[in-house]
Amino acid sequence: MITFSTLEQYLDLTYEYDQITRLVRDFGRRWEWAELPADVGAGELRRCFPQARALAIAQPTRFTYVEGYACNRTPCPIHHAWCVDERGFVVDPTWVVTENASYFGIAFEAEILRCTTVDFEGWGLLRTPMFSEKLIVTPERYLQLGVFSG
Repeated sequence: MITFSTLEQYLDLTYEYDQITRLVRDFGRRWEWAELPADVGAGELRRCFPQARALAIAQPTRFTYVEGYACNRTPCPIHHAWCVDERGFVVDPTWVVTENASYFGIAFEAEILRCTTVDFEGWGLLRTPMFSEKLIVTPERYLQLGVFSG
């Protein structure tokens, strides 16, 4: 069984070596899994970034884009994106998720998704150099500007 401690242990182990992991560990949080809502269709595998972005932009009062690390059927965390609903539960249109899935990530305001020119086909927000460098340099400033959702 995959547990949150497994995911957090990974973040702790890689904290010193990876700036993105450090950002996720410092400003992210755990997110609880829930079954996919009936009106949200399952998407394609390996397209988590554009699918989560599209869902969050299409229904911004209902879903928030989250990016970070997740584990599903394997104990190895991967860089992943999903949404959370208004109650804070995971809505993952990419994976066929099991109850043992673990999620740890940063929620982003919908306006950031609309304003950015990031190529969501392959990288998402955190792994795009021009965006992640700005976040790493002054994450507190981004918090003040409301980049991250509370």
